[in-house]
Amino acid sequence: MKYDVSQGQYADFLNKLTPAQTNNNYPAGAAGNYRWSITGGSPNYSASAPDRACDHLHWRYGVNYAAWAGLRPMTELEYEKTCRGVALPATNEYAWGNAAYTQLTGFTGTDGSGTETASPTNANCSYGNNMGGPARVGLYATAGAGRVAAGAGYYGVMELSGTLMKQCVSAGHPTGRSFQGTHGTGVLSASGLATNADWPVFSNPNVYGAGDRGGDWYEATTGMRVSDRDLANDYCTETPSGSYKCYGWRAVRTAP
Repeated sequence: MKYDVSQGQYADFLNKLTPAQTNNNYPAGAAGNYRWSITGGSPNYSASAPDRACDHLHWRYGVNYAAWAGLRPMTELEYEKTCRGVALPATNEYAWGNAAYTQLTGFTGTDGSGTETASPTNANCSYGNNMGGPARVGLYATAGAGRVAAGAGYYGVMELSGTLMKQCVSAGHPTGRSFQGTHGTGVLSASGLATNADWPVFSNPNVYGAGDRGGDWYEATTGMRVSDRDLANDYCTETPSGSYKCYGWRAVRTAP
């Protein structure tokens, strides 16, 4: 996926589910918090800021979305490959290939309109609890912007450093290392869950074999570094409410 799952996309996903399936895919505690704009109820959810990156997406929600979309979780190695491409690692680099960055501090135009632009105009990432939540996907890719100005990875994939955590299959746990890379079939269980046996699964409150890469809008810049594995070692932890402000989702599909 070139961008994180947007709030509009996630609302569309919820509207395709049965009420029983929706119960296991709507993040508890998300409503009105940290720039979450999805409102309504099954099957009439809508997002007032549909292009804004979708936060509150714990692993269990993300893998269900991936299975429904015919995709799969990405691995840590795929995350780094998407950032660096064929280039060699650089000291303290971010996804755009160097150690320089410019923080997003606001918007020009109407926030949530889908046409808002970044302030300052050369901003290429969000971090440090500066915005109260995620911005719209692709915000920094203005006309004529190169890789650094757009905050893009080697292949043009956006927001790999900052905005929301990229949840990956971990290389640091046996469950992660047994991942086979199967794709979702487009069908969820009656309760709305992914059924791929090789994917790490939620077992309250942890998901062993999964972890977080790339930093987010809330944390310091160190977490945005391509090589940072502080939260990727062996498991993700979910809060009791099932909702967390820094989790987004980025799924992949193996090329034929």
